[in-house]
Amino acid sequence: MFLSACCIAALMTCTLSHPVEIERVVAFIENHREEVADLERQLGKEESLMALAIVAPEISHYRQMLDMLEIRTLCLLYVQQGVGDFSIGPFQMKPSFAEHIEREVDRNSLLRERFGKLLITEGTPREKRRTRIERLIEPGWQTSYLAAFICLVRESTQEVAPSTPEATVAYWATLYNAGMDLTQEAVKKKQSLKEFPRMDRKYNYAELAVGYYKFLIKR
Repeated sequence: MFLSACCIAALMTCTLSHPVEIERVVAFIENHREEVADLERQLGKEESLMALAIVAPEISHYRQMLDMLEIRTLCLLYVQQGVGDFSIGPFQMKPSFAEHIEREVDRNSLLRERFGKLLITEGTPREKRRTRIERLIEPGWQTSYLAAFICLVRESTQEVAPSTPEATVAYWATLYNAGMDLTQEAVKKKQSLKEFPRMDRKYNYAELAVGYYKFLIKR
């Protein structure tokens, strides 16, 4: 799973993103070996590479200090009142995304057996929201939510059945970035738009994810 010198060199020549941003993805993978290994244990080699590629655009634009400042101002509103949705952590997951994953895991016995630890069963609603925020700050917990996401979309997209791994990455990346409940037509439309990152809107998210996937499989 870890990147060879050849793969790192290839990543540095990627035309889809700035080299500094690519370095952040490489650094994350190298600095979080335990989480990456856990992802492979949960999903297998091929799907763990897909999963990393899907979150790689978020990792590449993640700024921890800015993220912490945002958490300080926004998480209080979420914890106290359950309102205010924002992205946090290296994979830029929203509390609403985590809540969606938890609901789907809870209603699926097979997923509950695998990902039952994601369910927050103790405490008041406010305490549960606080727990969720504390989890989402941690790469290990984000990895578990990501693994559950992959299992969910694998099942929910069986009917559309993308024909290649790259097409699968593009489809799942669009669902990750824009919403798990998107229709096939909505996914197709999103894949024609350049809306990432939020401020600059220079890239299509799915296209970036596929670019990272192509390099990651060459490790």
